[in-house]
Amino acid sequence: MFARRLLNIVAPVLVLSLGLTLGSRAHANSDHAGPAKTITLWVQEVRGRALYWVNDKPCGRAPLSEIGAASGSNRNVALTVILDSRVPIREMAEIEGLMEKIDLKSVHYYVFDRVYPGMGMSEIVWKLQSVPLPTSPPK
Repeated sequence: MFARRLLNIVAPVLVLSLGLTLGSRAHANSDHAGPAKTITLWVQEVRGRALYWVNDKPCGRAPLSEIGAASGSNRNVALTVILDSRVPIREMAEIEGLMEKIDLKSVHYYVFDRVYPGMGMSEIVWKLQSVPLPTSPPK
């Protein structure tokens, strides 16, 4: 009788703790799962114009459809934007406008210099915030 009572108490506790353990592991694994796919958006200066490539496919000034095709139905995509150092910085605002049209989980910007390819690329931290100009800008 004592063993039966003990079993009635222990069995639900074991089932509950096993469920919590498995649930927390599944949650931890989903949090640490990296992006299933990485798409690279190259932006390079060609004859005075910024042109785009999605991975290795040229797409002129309209990369949106190619990014959509490269990601397919997968929304767990990381976009790596690699800018030629000769491209004007305002091109980043153009790219941000594109990002509003598609739902990507992660976008990282990098810049590289064709003259010094051995230096690799450097990450650009892009924050959309307005900061007033100093009171004495250069003329």
